[in-house]
Amino acid sequence: MNKEKNWSVGRKLLGLAMGLTLAFTLTGCQGQGSAGDAVAPAVDNTPKTAEEVYKQYKDQKQENYKLSGTMDVKMSGGDAQGNTVEMPLTESMDMDWAGDFSHANITMEMTYQGQTISQDTEMYTDASGDQAVIYVKDPSTGSWVKTTSAKSDSSWQGDIELSDDALKNADFQTTDDGYKVTVAFADIMSSEEGESTFSQMLKNTSGVVDEKELKKMVADTKMTLNFDKDCKLVSMKVDDMSLTLQGGAAKADYKMDFTFSDYGKVDEASAKVPDDVAASAIDAGSADATTLTTQQ
Repeated sequence: MNKEKNWSVGRKLLGLAMGLTLAFTLTGCQGQGSAGDAVAPAVDNTPKTAEEVYKQYKDQKQENYKLSGTMDVKMSGGDAQGNTVEMPLTESMDMDWAGDFSHANITMEMTYQGQTISQDTEMYTDASGDQAVIYVKDPSTGSWVKTTSAKSDSSWQGDIELSDDALKNADFQTTDDGYKVTVAFADIMSSEEGESTFSQMLKNTSGVVDEKELKKMVADTKMTLNFDKDCKLVSMKVDDMSLTLQGGAAKADYKMDFTFSDYGKVDEASAKVPDDVAASAIDAGSADATTLTTQQ
């Protein structure tokens, strides 16, 4: 197993996990509807189903919040001598999200043959214009690279809504702290937007994951969403997600744990793209950006 090759593979697998997570989170927290509608005091507004929790959550129109958490991937496979080799990877993320802007600090750490290597980077998103722009700091050079896409393109933020069928099929529990909703990834990805996200993830993991194995992972995985008593999303977890690689020669086991906090308290200034970043960023399609990518 080659360290540089595995680092590249690991980045793709963590990117896959990130895509699956953000496919829900960055849309779910930007609710629809009005939070100011009056509710008669005599009406019992306590949700009794997953559909009711999700509706109240969306109606709150939460656009300013903090997102933090980790994604763990344990890759395992055989070396040239037939020995089993494990390579754990962890990606930690802290993100401020404010309206059309977000700012994230991301750390990726990989252990291979007793050595641990770490990589830090930053990411901004700007959806204030006609198109969405993502700025990513190249960890090896410090240069900024930007990617532009249509706002409706789920590859940048994932505009997936939980369908009525997904909510009807969800496992719903009332807890001491609020509500627990467990949703199948297959139901999340069954919409037109979900299919678009799936296609993008398959493209992003080209050469590492085949379509059959990715579909199996989606079919076998569930996501647990915990809401407080006010139907604000508190945490999101995936405890058991597995992906077979290279025709069964290797395997990747995932765990994801994210928390949401500080609703309404994140200032736009902490998430907005700095002027110097926007001015210096290299377009991802340019020759300069291609050179940066091949040097990693």
